[in-house]
Amino acid sequence: MFVASLLAARTGPLYASGEKASEYRMKAAYIFKILQFVQLPAQTGMDAAPRKQLIVVGVTDKEHVKEIQDTIGGKEVVYGKGVNYRIVVKHVTFQQLQEAKHIAELDVLYVCQHTVNDDTAKLLRTAIENEVLIFGDTKDFLESGGTINFVVKKNKLKFEINTGTAGQAGIRIRSQLMKLAVKVINKKMKLN
Repeated sequence: MFVASLLAARTGPLYASGEKASEYRMKAAYIFKILQFVQLPAQTGMDAAPRKQLIVVGVTDKEHVKEIQDTIGGKEVVYGKGVNYRIVVKHVTFQQLQEAKHIAELDVLYVCQHTVNDDTAKLLRTAIENEVLIFGDTKDFLESGGTINFVVKKNKLKFEINTGTAGQAGIRIRSQLMKLAVKVINKKMKLN
């Protein structure tokens, strides 16, 4: 209970009082909150000068990218000694992500359920190799190489974590976050 309240308190409210959140606004809020409990490779060496002060979130579903942008775009994640990282959200297609330059620009990739296709496994491998935190929301997403998967349990949005792919991507996940997950696995993905 303490950890759940810590996760909520650490980020503050994301919605105006009485505003009902859509499925994608809720998932965006979770992405924002989860980012407070992970250390991305871009933020390694917090005392040193950061590589960049942006967290770029790529979203594969064009239909819902605006909701995600409106929810977390421009918000700041604070790491270490007051080093703030501003979130930038953009739409990315599977075709774009096949080019190394596009995936290398991302820190986070959200593979939405409506966009999963035959190229998803290849995309996940490429994302891991490029140290990208990968979110998804489909059955068996973790086993396929995803890092964090959204699931609905008892009509509530929850998440699962794959520490194996997180480690392969150089992402550190705090133990407080793992305690909140409904499932934690340690399955590495076979890379090229």
